[in-house]
Amino acid sequence: MLEAHYALALATIAGWSKTMSGDATSMLRRLFREIGSWAATPRWSGAGFTRMVMELADQPGHPARAIARRHKATIESWLAQELERRGVADARRVAAQLQLLTEGCMSLLLIHGDRRYVEIAAEAAARLVQPQKQYARKVSQAIVAPKRPHSASARTKSPARPLPRTPTTSRAMR
Repeated sequence: MLEAHYALALATIAGWSKTMSGDATSMLRRLFREIGSWAATPRWSGAGFTRMVMELADQPGHPARAIARRHKATIESWLAQELERRGVADARRVAAQLQLLTEGCMSLLLIHGDRRYVEIAAEAAARLVQPQKQYARKVSQAIVAPKRPHSASARTKSPARPLPRTPTTSRAMR
């Protein structure tokens, strides 16, 4: 059964490849739009292979984990090929970073039910494929010249207070 799900996922990815055109940023916008559309369907329950592996966390040798690992590696490889085709430097590394973003996005969508995570992940993904010099310049400017408060009152603001504990979060934190 898992092999059938794997084959279905590969067919979906192949379909995406045929419809994703343009530069890397356009491709990633489309990818995250697809994730958002998928998450908006009734009865969406997240990425099945990821959920399954979480359930089998205490069974590292389980055969289903090998299928899930192969599936995730295939997606990462597909991402790397698509990025490479679009001229993204260090495409394999960027593909791994995108894999982190997509998995995190889907997990947080499932946990919170907030589609805002799709937008946030898409923005972060777009930053990954910006030309390296432009991105490096932005990072170095932020490090070299951090913004300082302009008024005395801004410098004396007290730090943010922690969120109040609810009965649910109090139990979870124990």
